[in-house]
Amino acid sequence: MNQIHSPTATDPTAAGRLPPLAALRAFEAAARYGSMTRAGEELGITQSAISHQIRNLEQSLGATLFRRNGRAIALTADGESLAAALATAFQDIRHAISQFARARQPETISIVMRPGLALRWFASRLHRFRERHPGYAVQVITVSSQIDLQRHEGADCAIQFGDGHWPRMEAVPFLHDTIFPVMSPKLMAGGGPKGQPADLSRLTLIHDDLAFGWRQWLAIAGISGIDAEAGLRASDDAMALQLAVDGNGVALGRSATAMDELAAGRLVAPFDLFMEPGWQHYIVSRSTDSRQPRLQAFRAWLLDEAAGFTPLGRGPSPLLPDRTPRLVSLGTQSPASVAGATSLS
Repeated sequence: MNQIHSPTATDPTAAGRLPPLAALRAFEAAARYGSMTRAGEELGITQSAISHQIRNLEQSLGATLFRRNGRAIALTADGESLAAALATAFQDIRHAISQFARARQPETISIVMRPGLALRWFASRLHRFRERHPGYAVQVITVSSQIDLQRHEGADCAIQFGDGHWPRMEAVPFLHDTIFPVMSPKLMAGGGPKGQPADLSRLTLIHDDLAFGWRQWLAIAGISGIDAEAGLRASDDAMALQLAVDGNGVALGRSATAMDELAAGRLVAPFDLFMEPGWQHYIVSRSTDSRQPRLQAFRAWLLDEAAGFTPLGRGPSPLLPDRTPRLVSLGTQSPASVAGATSLS
């Protein structure tokens, strides 16, 4: 028999009333950690206080949110549904408070990006933005892990390398890139490769944690017999390039981050084969923030800078004198699909 729920005076949903915020915060934290103890540590209250808040919330809603087995807890279907909604709501609240606080301070543009791009492309160009917009300050946040703008509530935007699809984000295509081996001139002169990618078998490969690495480059070169996972591992792309500059082996350079080192003679590109992923760098911002005047000004400047940038391998270049580069475009292929190919060259 169907039952019709009639809000009562004690029903928190009656007349738009909500359960106590403290109870919702306690539940959201416990759901996120899967632990009432850790939720209590985050909120500065005891585990028993968290448990009490959640039981009151369950009683208020007339629903069981956790299955309990001793100290272990697991979300019920109702709990999973409420936890997902609250996670988004609290994220939006934190972001709104951060934006409110920043609105009361001098205008600052905060951007998140990888260390390599920050140090070897962005930093040398930043003065031109400051000349164009002297009223804005700029904060640069570098992260060596995968960029997630949702974790940086105070950031206006990020520069991310990918296919352009990030949920709840607006992504503006910004900068194309190419990928190719680089090494120090000293290592090249002291027994480096003689123009054939197969010569890499005698050298140490340097790895970073970016997509489209050695496994993909060796695949398009049609090279087998080289362990694409062996060698040195750097914590990020900036460290990988520095290891190459210092003669520790061969790294994969990206045009955006390696061209200044090539122009200065600190690195050389020993081969004519260049890999061009279908992915590119995007200016990524929350859809709700994309019309902010400071973000629009910053994005326009970035696009102007990118308009004058040509990735290495796209035709003749003074950095490749008397050489004809061979560019292999990967189209929409993912890193995994390229790594599974035997040769795309």
